[in-house]
Amino acid sequence: MNDAIDFSTLSWVKAELDVTLKEARQALEAYVEHPDDEAQAGILAAHLHQVYGTLQMVELHGAALLAGEMEQVALSLQTDGGSRRNEALDVLMRAILQLPDYLDRLVAGHRDIPLVLLPLLNDLRAVRGENLLSEGSMFSPDLDRPLPDSLSQHPAVEDLRERAREIRHRFQTGLLGLFRGRDTGEALTALSGALDSLIAISSRPSSVRLWWTAAGVVDALRSDALPDSVSVKRLLGQVDRCIRDLVEHGEDAHFSDACDELCRNLLFYVGQAQGGGERVAQICDTYNLHELLPGEEELAAARESLSGQNADLFKTVATAVKEELGRLKDSLDIVLRSGQA
Repeated sequence: MNDAIDFSTLSWVKAELDVTLKEARQALEAYVEHPDDEAQAGILAAHLHQVYGTLQMVELHGAALLAGEMEQVALSLQTDGGSRRNEALDVLMRAILQLPDYLDRLVAGHRDIPLVLLPLLNDLRAVRGENLLSEGSMFSPDLDRPLPDSLSQHPAVEDLRERAREIRHRFQTGLLGLFRGRDTGEALTALSGALDSLIAISSRPSSVRLWWTAAGVVDALRSDALPDSVSVKRLLGQVDRCIRDLVEHGEDAHFSDACDELCRNLLFYVGQAQGGGERVAQICDTYNLHELLPGEEELAAARESLSGQNADLFKTVATAVKEELGRLKDSLDIVLRSGQA
């Protein structure tokens, strides 16, 4: 379901997911009441694993990512229950209550937007001490989409490596000017020309895709549709390393997974551009970037909806959880004082 959700399939599994999530919530509530009962934490993790598998099956990647993080928190309760336990229980209950809201949005026809879930995902990761996710890490364009016909008819070039060496010199000259902030307009013109030359001599779609996407970023910079941030400059520096690989190894051997990841990161910034010209628009259309990267208003509305119908329930359950944890703390204090008496 990369382009569209199969709503009939989703509606069919939604009832099963609701039941499983309800059972997961009950297991979590039982664990809060009886923290020594690790079997409940195991039952909770098993239910969440089932939810994760179902969401993976129907290719709801954002929802599946959330379920996977929830499962990891549940597993951590069994192995490291004392570390940030209260926070873990709180965020896990919040996630169990908000995931059905998110699925209801999808059934109603809204898109599966992983970015909507980013704050909740990072809360789940934070209680486990994991690195937080960035917006870029939630962005997964389909790199296998066909390039426009104008980019896919290039024959192989015999002296490619030598020509790439000369082009790299032009690219580095422009890159240096951009880094130094001197004659930025000329620097961007040099970068754009070098990338156009690379497109012209490359025959493999993976290579053409990278140079074309990088040229889109440069076009956006030239038209002030994208700020020349440190991150963007760093990505263009990585493009230079891919050109170096082309010079040293040729087109057959130079392309790597790192260059694919670089292309994804460049596409993220192309999608952020406010305009930028014909090439930027063509890249956005080819990789469906405006669908993958929602606007701020859509993102805010979607996140607000997650605190909708389950908000009152969450407040009620959260209060009960906190009260139970408070009672446990008081009981522990009494035991400790008795031991010291």
